[in-house]
Amino acid sequence: MTTPQLHVVHPAESAHSDTATGWQKIFLGAHSLSPSPLVMGLTHQEPYAQSPLISHSTSEVCFITKGSGFMITGETEHPFAPGDALHIEPGCWHAIKTEAQEVEMLYLFPGSKLPPTTTA
Repeated sequence: MTTPQLHVVHPAESAHSDTATGWQKIFLGAHSLSPSPLVMGLTHQEPYAQSPLISHSTSEVCFITKGSGFMITGETEHPFAPGDALHIEPGCWHAIKTEAQEVEMLYLFPGSKLPPTTTA
């Protein structure tokens, strides 16, 4: 009988990449030191920035950990603040727009790999 394992991934061990308006770290999933049945990462957006409009082939769940701003879908700006959770359905075009504060958002995708992402 095997004993279930616990994996701890520290920020310094996460996969880090720069984005057009900040950075992201992937803590869990095939792109990390800890294989997982889901992808978990943290994205950071600089103040007064808007990320590119993107869409994924799977659902995305986000939790705002720092800052406030707007999730843009089409012509609508949905305000968010720390503690808010967002569910983005597959195929929904979305972008993050920040104001005077930087924003950090924890995100989760089903599956062990990042889903294909399309940029507008």
